[in-house]
Amino acid sequence: MDGMVFDVQNFSLNDGPGIRTTIFFKGCPLRCSWCSNPESQNAQEELLYYKNLCLSCYSCVEACPQGANKIKKDKTLFLDRSACRVCGICAKICPSGARVISGKRRSAEEIAAASTKDSLFYRNSGGGVTLSGGEPLMQAEFVREIAAKLKKKGLHCILDTSGYAPWKKLHEVLPYIDLLYWDIKCIDPSKHKRLTGVSNNLIISNLKKTLRLGKKVVFRLPLIPGTNDSDSDIEQMGIFLRRLGIGHVGLLPYHNLGAGKYKALDKVYFLSSKKNYKREEIARISKRLETEYGLSVSIV
Repeated sequence: MDGMVFDVQNFSLNDGPGIRTTIFFKGCPLRCSWCSNPESQNAQEELLYYKNLCLSCYSCVEACPQGANKIKKDKTLFLDRSACRVCGICAKICPSGARVISGKRRSAEEIAAASTKDSLFYRNSGGGVTLSGGEPLMQAEFVREIAAKLKKKGLHCILDTSGYAPWKKLHEVLPYIDLLYWDIKCIDPSKHKRLTGVSNNLIISNLKKTLRLGKKVVFRLPLIPGTNDSDSDIEQMGIFLRRLGIGHVGLLPYHNLGAGKYKALDKVYFLSSKKNYKREEIARISKRLETEYGLSVSIV
């Protein structure tokens, strides 16, 4: 079986305990405006064009069989995405790396092999493999096959998910997962739909079912200034976690490191005016979750 992957990161230190390999699966049913990996949203291959890296050598103009690369009057290049078929020819010949194809079909065997070659480092550091995205559960059968192969090798496996998937698909993957990283953006379902494009009813339902099965879950809360960090938002989140018996939450403070990728995809980054949190602002939210709702808090 094969599936669509847009990156494989070895020696990852931020996607779980120990040294890990993180597999990034392409495709996501959510459309969070703060997403730092916009190339993960579309389930198909995409071309990123970093105009700031372009040398204007025009090699891509001559090479493109669709004529999608055009020279404007000011001698700069224009990518006509309506004509582009994402064949990848321009990316292969670009001397400066201004053009990058995001997404490649890879087999479960290939991904499993790439993940197991660093098993010595996993064992010595308490690490393993993290299945991330995008949303891995959009390719649940592919993910299950990879996770099953990793399980046979005795490797620790994390599923990093929004939980937005049919329960049947999640349930079939869970036997091969040692730990889940679970993100919920806010508790109010209407607001969640406004922020992400989907309600959180399915997400919360799946979370409760997963907890009832006794699976280990690390809950994580993306914090976006002026978006899901109001006093009411924090109160609802604190009460929700306490009722579920969840004792720890990892905060994921907003950053704008993905803004350049939106430009490279010719997409609008709607949060360009947002500023990163100040340290004291995160400390205030952390303290409230700790003192009022009895949670231990970490900053991811």
